Amino acid sequence: MKFCKHYLLCALAGALLLLPVTSQYALDINWWKEKVSQYQETLQKTMPGALVALGAAGALYYWWKSRKGGDDSGKGGENLIPKDLLKTPTLKQLQVYSQSNTDGGGAASCGYHTLLRGMQLVNGVARNWPKKQLEDLLMENDAILYYFNFSDPLGVWREQIIQKRRIVAIAELLKEKLFIAIKEGNLIENYNPKISELYRSIINRDIKPGLIAVFERSGTLGEYEFRTEDFEQVFMKTDFVPEDQRYVDIIKNPNIINAYLDLNRVVSELSNMQLPTIQDSNNGDWLQGDELEFLWNEQGKLRQRGEGIIPNDVHCGFTPIDDFDWIGKKGKVDICDENGNIIGEEEVPADVIVPPLKEKLQEMVILGKSYFHIFGIGTMQQSGDKSRQAGGHWFALVLYQHSDGNREYFITDSLYNKSRNNDERLIKLIKAIEEQPVNQVEEI
Repeated sequence: MKFCKHYLLCALAGALLLLPVTSQYALDINWWKEKVSQYQETLQKTMPGALVALGAAGALYYWWKSRKGGDDSGKGGENLIPKDLLKTPTLKQLQVYSQSNTDGGGAASCGYHTLLRGMQLVNGVARNWPKKQLEDLLMENDAILYYFNFSDPLGVWREQIIQKRRIVAIAELLKEKLFIAIKEGNLIENYNPKISELYRSIINRDIKPGLIAVFERSGTLGEYEFRTEDFEQVFMKTDFVPEDQRYVDIIKNPNIINAYLDLNRVVSELSNMQLPTIQDSNNGDWLQGDELEFLWNEQGKLRQRGEGIIPNDVHCGFTPIDDFDWIGKKGKVDICDENGNIIGEEEVPADVIVPPLKEKLQEMVILGKSYFHIFGIGTMQQSGDKSRQAGGHWFALVLYQHSDGNREYFITDSLYNKSRNNDERLIKLIKAIEEQPVNQVEEI
């Protein structure tokens, strides 16, 4: 504080010497002493508070920079934590009960295994189970028989998939019926061919989700009674948006719907068909990516009730990947000025999987919470895989990010526990996530 006083006095004295004392601006030296004394008193009162505020601001800035990864290059936030605190990610494959066993769920049950073992692994790691306990669970088949047993009684997941496939098959049949139900122009008063074309587009592109929702609401297919009102609702609630905005409300008008579509004919034809007899020839085998997502979402409903394999307080996501061509790739989009004129190009990620995941990982580090992500790794688009079956193969990769941002990876493969540590798909995916050479991922 003494230093501040002396510095201030010297500064004021210097300023005073610069003033021409003979001018009209010359001031009495006693006036200057009085002002300096008042300023010193004010400074003594305010300086402690100012120092505390400055220290708090500095601490807040340091915390923010450390959360952002300390990057001063302008790229802000690319690193979850400072690189010198990151450990080398580990990669480990765990042994699981083989699908080739007689009670292993069936020869084409790899999709079920992928989801089941991934979720069991997440639960065990999140609950900090002893290594032996988790390994023993993964080698048991009780859950296999419960969730996707191939013979009677069918597993609950397998039954859900068979039912879902029936509904999808029936929805495809209904699409055909609705196409035929579009009336000829000579049967429609004040006919507008544009409206007919829009209904064809709705049926072709947008109708299936609505038709599936109708059947899912109905419960048991065998007891369902078709009504024209149900089909009206499907068209009235469509998400399809015509390019010409004038038709948005027109195509959802029930009077227009019935004028252009013979829904009574559809109902009549369906009433004479044995729709519940439609069967899944694969008996629930050969799962597709959307079917894995369906089962994951069904588990999500159970988790909310405290009945899922993964507890609801564990943060976990799921992504099936059956085509790795887009992982890590970038594309180009046009840059336009305010008048819509193209003035250049910008490179953007074409990969719709890894960038959102990395944002989620960063978010969880900032919140100080751990996070899991299960990947269903599919071989459907990679013909070079020696183990490739007629419908492809699924195995699991589980990412576990600790609350401090360090990560571990786990693999399970129900097909003879084939080693996947050097699988080209895993290398590509992990490299895209970690942004470091994959040979830095330690195998344990």
